[in-house]
Amino acid sequence: MANIEASGRTAERVRARVLAGECLVDGCADEPTRRGLCTNHYHRFRATLLSKGSAKARAEFEAETIRAGLVLPVGQVRELRNPNPFEVR
Repeated sequence: MANIEASGRTAERVRARVLAGECLVDGCADEPTRRGLCTNHYHRFRATLLSKGSAKARAEFEAETIRAGLVLPVGQVRELRNPNPFEVR
């Protein structure tokens, strides 16, 4: 998944929820554990992803959910919380 991300208002909403420590699913204020999702929503996402028949279908589903701001690309939570790993806080 190269350079797939949410844009515009969706990206702003995603960033705000990540920085607030909230799951990306609207109405869920649980703490995210993976890819911007709480444990429950991550497992639902993962089960749906794995139910897709082919690798191509899984990749398309994952790209759609990333663009929709429903899940983050791998590693993006860290990037959003601390864009410069060398920055001293």
